[in-house]
Amino acid sequence: MRNWVIFIAVLGAITVILGAIGAHTLRNTLSDVQLNSFATGVRYQYYHLFAMLFAVLLSKQFSVNLNVALWLFAIGILFFSGSIFLLSTIPVHGMEGVRALGPVTPIGGLILIAGWLSVAIQFVRKR
Repeated sequence: MRNWVIFIAVLGAITVILGAIGAHTLRNTLSDVQLNSFATGVRYQYYHLFAMLFAVLLSKQFSVNLNVALWLFAIGILFFSGSIFLLSTIPVHGMEGVRALGPVTPIGGLILIAGWLSVAIQFVRKR
């Protein structure tokens, strides 16, 4: 679990940086819709970092293996928030080809949902 905490802490720092970039740097470059999308990516990344930290604490407190949930949250963040970051900042990086990542965003959302359900399943199984 130590490695998960390190990963969560580093990703938390990156999330703060991304939030600051969105609020201060991208404000003059992106449209309101693009900025809102970028902010959604940051917000969901924050939510799921807290979920991951909570899962680490729950796994210790209740002796439940939540590694699958942690991996699902990590992959879901990458797919969901990562694709939103790339798609919403096309005017900045100019890589039009990333538009093909559009379907990755809802897949990331489904993976995040699977992470939450994995937590529930582990606690249903625990007697």
